[in-house]
Amino acid sequence: MAELATSVAAGVICSLLEKLGSLAAAEYAMFTSDRREVELLVDELSSMKAVLEKLAYIENLDPLTKQWRDQVRELTYDTEDCIVSSMLQDRQDGAKDWFIWKIFPFFKDLREGYNLSKQINQIKADVAELSARRERLKIDEVISTSSRVSIDPRLHVLYKDTAGLVGIDGQKDKLMDMLKDDQHLKVVSIVGFGGLGKTTLANLVYHALPTQQHHENRFDCQAFVSVSQRPDINGVLCSLLRMLRVDTTSSDNSNVQLLVSMINQHLQHKRYLIVIDDLWNESDWYTIRCAFPENNSGSRLIVTTRIDSVALDCCSNRREDVYPMKPLEEQYSRRLFLTRIFGSQDACPEYLKEASTEIIRKCGGLPLAINVVSGFLASKKTPERKEHWERVQSSLGTIDREFEPMKQMSQILNLSYMHLPHHLRACFLHLGIYPEDRKIMTDDLVKQWVAEDFVPCCPHRRDREDVARGYFNELVNRSILQPVDIDYKDEVMSCRLHDMMLEFILDKSADENFITVMDKFGVRSGGTSKIRRLSLQSDQENHVSVPGAITLTQVRSLATFGYSGDSVDRVCSRLKFVRVLVVEGRGITLDDMAGVCLLLQLRYLKITSHMDYEDDAVLLPPEILNLRFLETLDIADVYDATLPEEIAHLSSLRHLLLPSEVVLPDDIGRMKSLRTIRKFDMSQNSVACINGLGTNLRDLELCFDTDTCYPGEGNVALCSALQKLAGENLKHLAIVSEDM
Repeated sequence: MAELATSVAAGVICSLLEKLGSLAAAEYAMFTSDRREVELLVDELSSMKAVLEKLAYIENLDPLTKQWRDQVRELTYDTEDCIVSSMLQDRQDGAKDWFIWKIFPFFKDLREGYNLSKQINQIKADVAELSARRERLKIDEVISTSSRVSIDPRLHVLYKDTAGLVGIDGQKDKLMDMLKDDQHLKVVSIVGFGGLGKTTLANLVYHALPTQQHHENRFDCQAFVSVSQRPDINGVLCSLLRMLRVDTTSSDNSNVQLLVSMINQHLQHKRYLIVIDDLWNESDWYTIRCAFPENNSGSRLIVTTRIDSVALDCCSNRREDVYPMKPLEEQYSRRLFLTRIFGSQDACPEYLKEASTEIIRKCGGLPLAINVVSGFLASKKTPERKEHWERVQSSLGTIDREFEPMKQMSQILNLSYMHLPHHLRACFLHLGIYPEDRKIMTDDLVKQWVAEDFVPCCPHRRDREDVARGYFNELVNRSILQPVDIDYKDEVMSCRLHDMMLEFILDKSADENFITVMDKFGVRSGGTSKIRRLSLQSDQENHVSVPGAITLTQVRSLATFGYSGDSVDRVCSRLKFVRVLVVEGRGITLDDMAGVCLLLQLRYLKITSHMDYEDDAVLLPPEILNLRFLETLDIADVYDATLPEEIAHLSSLRHLLLPSEVVLPDDIGRMKSLRTIRKFDMSQNSVACINGLGTNLRDLELCFDTDTCYPGEGNVALCSALQKLAGENLKHLAIVSEDM
């Protein structure tokens, strides 16, 4: 665990070095003597960063070295916040007293220089103390002589969605036999510990079973929902209703009894196929089970669980209806492992066969373990090198299927993450901000990683988001992320984390003070002292609030899922350095937005609401002009929105994602940084606005209302704008009709 934390600490220094570099380059007012001090600080911190990167490959650090590493990390966070705070204060004061500073610019520079000078002296003292401690502890002598593993990010996704299905055909056939020939409602459970492929098998049968039914016995409706270890039963039932295409209102969503009744009535005279994935206890089953009527129509329920007693309970204690998931046989394990690395089982070199046999044996037939280990080897530039295999072989213990398989599984997961290159480690930990079983959009991750400065400024002017997408692809290649939606270009649009992977991440994050997760049970992961990233995970019955005694000023990312017990503006008033804000599952008021507009460091803002239509509108105030660093504004998943004219002055805004029928300002052409507009509603926006579509746009989604007659000049302007964009940077154009 220490090696991952050390590498993340090194990554934190990178962001600080960039800011100190800006100071030394005279971007801000500074005394000459201070500029020299900054240059010396950059040298010392760079040296510390190099030490931390080397420490990252030592598995067992002694307690004093770990303590020094943690002190460097926290000092780096606090120093960066301190510098940013000083610069922001100078800008705010300058804005207030602009007339004085315009007359006496010398005194303005003197005041700013004095403020920075104080900060630099304090940083200098703190860094000197840590440098002296590094000497006393002889930390440089601790460093291993092991060479750094260097892996360049892949630009093409190598994940093969058939890989997880090796050896599963026999299991599929047995399970489908268990579901045949019965007009009564039949429940079949799949049971086994995590990583065996229960969800994969259930999903395969879910898609295969309807195709094998005679026309008169086809299922009328289907649904596949996940429950998880800490379920939101209201949310599970609402997901069922959405998949069954039953409309609900927000008032319905808060009443479990009503939701169960609505599902039951909808299915009363239908033949249905439902999968309940990842069920953990009997009480949740008793609630969910009431939604499914016994109508003698040949309906089927498939339940997956890790717990044998739950599996039996779902099947009314009929052991013959419980399918025990077994590990893969050796031949299938070998095929999955070698095909993932070499593309074919037969392509494995002869000199690696002995090592491969031992590695496969140690994976114990677990598909998740096999995918993670083979993904690690496949990510190497030269996967055929014998030393890579010998290192894996010596690092792995053997999974004992009879004794604590999950505890030993973490050893296999740890192998992959110990060898993650430095640039991927913070991105990996950041995944823990999302709730269990959540589908995560690739674009969201990419933009959040850039906003958090996990992606450094790139040489040769390479776009940081392109680099971040390479990071994402690398995590997919290593089987850390599971692709969900793949587009026609074989690019992964969305993904999921295996629940075992999420628990592993949260365990690592707690050690690193990277993310604090709070849910209805309290603090699930991380601490409450100096919170750096906060995830609030509520459900409709349990609204999570942050106690007033907990300080939030150091928070850099805040994500709220569900109906938080605190209003957005109340939480925002406690934030200072937040860069990423995600608000999902609740409406947002004008007061809330006023609070958001005070977050001067905000770079990424996403608001998603599930409220009733009349309550689901976002009104952005003119004060949004304060968000001068905002790069992404995503309000596409609200019913309605109103933008002020001032939004055209957000010079850093790169991505603007909107619902339909939103009016953009005529002078949108001022937004030179804008790369994405979704949706640009042709029925609402003026010819001047169309003409203003900048040549820097990469991604444009046009929205049409087929019942609206568009003026000829609007069509001409659009054609002209598209012709201009096509000759420049436009990579993606979508044209959609709201009536389709």
